[in-house]
Formats: sequence, structure tokens, C-alpha cells
Amino acid sequence: MKTNYLPLILLPLALICPTLCAEFAVHPLFSDHAVLQRDKAVGIWGAADPGAQVTVRFAGKDVAVKAGRDGRWAAQLAPMPASSEPRSLLIASNGKTIELKDVLVGEVWVLGGQSNMEHAVERVSDADLEKASAKYPQIRLLTVPKGLGAQPTQTFKPLNELDTFLNEYEQKGTWLACTPETVAKFSAIGYAFGKRIHLISGVPVGLVDASRGGTTVETWVSRKSLEAIPAAQPMLKSWDDQAAAWNPAADLANRVKAWETKSEELKKQGKPAPLKPEPAAGPAGNMNLPSNCYNGMLSPLEGLTVRGAIFNQGYSNAMSDNSHPALYALMIQSMIRDWRRAFRDETMPFGIIGLTSGGEPQTIENFEVSMLDAAVYIREAQHQAAKEMKGVAYLPSWDQQMNWYHPVDKFPLGERAARWALAETMKPATRLAWKPAEAVEIKFDPASVVVTFDQTVCSRDSRPMSGFAIAGEDQQFFPAEATWATTGKTGRGAPEYDKKKLIVSSPFVPQPVALRFAWARNPLANLTHEGDLRNVPVAEFRTDNWPYPESPFDEKQSGKYRQELNELRKAANAQAGKRLKLEAKRLLNEP
Repeated sequence: MKTNYLPLILLPLALICPTLCAEFAVHPLFSDHAVLQRDKAVGIWGAADPGAQVTVRFAGKDVAVKAGRDGRWAAQLAPMPASSEPRSLLIASNGKTIELKDVLVGEVWVLGGQSNMEHAVERVSDADLEKASAKYPQIRLLTVPKGLGAQPTQTFKPLNELDTFLNEYEQKGTWLACTPETVAKFSAIGYAFGKRIHLISGVPVGLVDASRGGTTVETWVSRKSLEAIPAAQPMLKSWDDQAAAWNPAADLANRVKAWETKSEELKKQGKPAPLKPEPAAGPAGNMNLPSNCYNGMLSPLEGLTVRGAIFNQGYSNAMSDNSHPALYALMIQSMIRDWRRAFRDETMPFGIIGLTSGGEPQTIENFEVSMLDAAVYIREAQHQAAKEMKGVAYLPSWDQQMNWYHPVDKFPLGERAARWALAETMKPATRLAWKPAEAVEIKFDPASVVVTFDQTVCSRDSRPMSGFAIAGEDQQFFPAEATWATTGKTGRGAPEYDKKKLIVSSPFVPQPVALRFAWARNPLANLTHEGDLRNVPVAEFRTDNWPYPESPFDEKQSGKYRQELNELRKAANAQAGKRLKLEAKRLLNEP
């Protein structure tokens, strides 16, 4: 039946790139093999002759709209149930028709973050098995081409894009059915997440990967939102000053001069000269320029109807020269609000997979200095966002515990996110546990700390529970022992335990005032849950609010900041030496 249909939510005309307006077209988010979001009104948009009528037909229903004077049009399909039937989506205007084939209706999710989200299936543990078994024609994959923008951009071009890290080409910007070949270069976390949702819900799944390795959180936030954060003003000024001082001619001249010198040296050695330098983009070409990736990679998705998003990021905001945990806590919440506005859903489900572990593992020898790391404060900020914002989940991942900052066990992380999505964001909900244990009560006794959780907890490896540290008024942390509280004895005389309650203590802290758990980038910790969540760690937490020094945006202050960090590390190492002597003395005095 053909009807005139006025969309309830008209998409802004700015969603359509001016380049689309030269011919009859639909936005590249809609192509063969696409998945449309079920149970929600679905926006479709594109370009046509100015003033022309455009008819969008799908599943036996027509929606007719008129293109504006600039040739842009936007239609909205009424909510539809999930369907695995491959159908065509037809868009017609002035005798021309665009046919998009093999379109399904199901669950659509956006994937965001940096390299640990971008990390491809072909690079994970058991990659050969995962690729060989990836035969899911109802899972569809779309990777957004990398883009930057001083202003929000509205579209992208499908292409084979060079991955400079791997020196390989990857097809981006078009929907692909999931096969062993197409999944190889797709996000491993995203694929694991989507596969579980598809297998359990039985509906098609569309995954849109908008992640980019090496990116900071501020590049994924709109400039307007950043300008509304007072604490972000020094950061913005620093970048604006760099842009104002940028002299492309002088930069090129300096690089050409260096190239000439190098070329002469290589010529004398009988070696070929490198390529002559070309003009550089300067600060505008830096992917971490605030809002750059938001404008170039998230804005082209604006208006897409989705179920929600999952996000894995944090490393680039936890470097020693770029760590601002307090500011990060504000920016990530602004980012979530921006993304929700972009996808036209103020309560859109948003799952944060915590900053993964990496770097030197924490040991009993380096315990104190390992606690001096911005990474765990970034995790704290992510966790706080989930506590303060409705519909946001925090999924800890410190348990990867590998030295390499790209842990290869990605599938458990995607599956943790899938547990949450299936249990909390979809109807009918799947009865799956997902939420990590939270400490609901912490009491400081004269010689110990009593921690009560909302779930039973245990060690994941049957060894003594580890990862706790306590401190007295002097703010000197010591590794602490943790045991279940006892409630009595069984008939056979064995102790009965309250596995929701831990007693945490150290012989070297007679009057504790602060408690921390898993407080390191790569923590020495093993606390998890009994039952179905045995593979999900308890999230890091602390009771104190003792600050971590934030790096300055003013280069003149960098030396002072590095000196402060060095002094803190020296003090932590001295504390470790003192503790090890105390432990040795105590051991020698024991029978």
C-alpha cells in the first residue's frame, strides 16, 4: 500500500553530504547486506533532484517523501519485527530506482574505541579456529573508513583502505556477510559480542565498527561538548595554539633539508634515497586533535537507528605524558551523551569495556610502584560513568594480565558485553548474569577491613585471594591478605564461610584507613565470582580519594610534572624495600 508518511523524527539535512546531492543516491550506510534495527523507527536518507518525490519501499510498505530544494531527502520506516528473510529495499525517484539486496532486520550495534577494539580476529588466540567457524550469513559487518574533520562530515566512501600498522588493505564502508574471509580483519571483540547475541537471540545482527587505534577519548567528543567542560579549556587552548603556530611552509622546508642531508649520506653508502617529504597537515591531521574522529568517523553515522554501542579505549589517555584522569571522567560522560544524541536515543545502551591490562605485571616485589599508574584511574573514571549514567554498563577487563598492551584473548571481553546486552537491552531479556560484584559495605575495624559484596566472591585460580592493599594515615599501602569471614563451624568441625564477606588485613598496618583492590595497570589480583560469572573479574575499587598527579598541557610545566612522578616512584620503591625487610624479619621471627 502506498501512503504519504511524515517522519516523526526528521533527520537534519546536514546529515547528507553535499557530494551526495549531485545525483540520486542513498547514504552508504545502506547497501546490499545491510541490517536494519528491529522494533524502532528506522531512518533512511540520501539525495535526489530538488523537490522530487522519493519513495522508499521495504517489506511491502511504501514511504513517500519529497527532496528539499538542496536535493536532500529523509524517510522513516515504521518499526518492524526481526526478520532473517533476505529482502530488497527499493528507493525510487523520477523513474530511477536503487535496489539494495539481501537486507535483514535485527539488532544493530556500534563498536567504538581504539586499537583493542579494532584488533582483528586474525590476530587473536585461536584465530584459525575462529575464522574457520565464522559461517554466520545473518551476521553482517561494516567497518567505517578512517576519517578526520575540522567540522562534522556527513558521509564516507567505500574503499579498500591501507592498514599502515599491518601494511595490508581492508575493505571498508560497505556491509559484508560474515564469512571466514570477511571476519578475519574485523574487530574481534565486536565479532565475539555479535556472535553471542545472534546465537542466543536467533535474530540477525549488524555490527558497525567505528574504532581507531591510538585514539584518545577527546577525539570522540564534539567540540561543543568539550567547550562546555571548564576543565577542558587548557587542553583546547593547547591544541588551538599549536594550530595557530603551525607554519606548513617552514615545516616542509625543515623536513626537506633533513631529507637532503640523509639522502647524501645514503648516496655515499650506495643506498637509495627515501621518498622526498610532502606537505603535512599539521595539527589538523592529528587523529587526536579534539573532536577530529567524532567529526570524521562518528558524524557520518549520525541518524543511524541502532540498539546501542560498546566501547573499549583508554590507553592513549593513560600515557605518562598524557594522563588526566579527572578530566577523562568528565569527557567520557560527555562522549556518551554526544553519541546518544547522534543516534537519536537519549537513553541508548552503552557498554564500556574497561581499559585492558598491559605493561609490566604487578608482582609482590614491585607492588607499590605499580599502583602509581594512570591506567587504573582511567578505569575508575569509566566505572564511575556507569554508576552515574542510566543505561551505561562497566565491564572490567584487567584480568587479561599480559605484558603486551594488545592482549590477544579478545573473545571473553566481547562475551562479557554480550551478557549485559542480552540481559539488559533486549526484549525479551535473556536470563544471564553479567554484573560484576560490587562492595556494598566497607567497615574499618581496628586491625582489619571488612568488605561485604552483593555477590559471593572467590579466587579464580583456587589460590589465596589477592589484589588487596591497605594503608594507614601515612598513605603508605601494603599488600594485604583477604579471607572469607567465618560464621561458625559445620557438624564436622570445618569452618563455615560467608562468601560475600572478606576480612582484609596486613600485619604492617595496625590501623587501616584506606583500601584498594586491583589498583595497577596490570594488577596482581585474582578475585572473581562463583557460578556463571567465574570468568568475570571483580572490578577494581578504592575507598580513598587521594589524587593522582595529572600531566600539564603547558609544555613549560612538563619537566616539573616528570620530576614529581619520579619522586613518587622513588618513594614507592623505598616503601617496597622497607616492606620486604619487614616481611623477612617477621618470617625469621616466626617458629
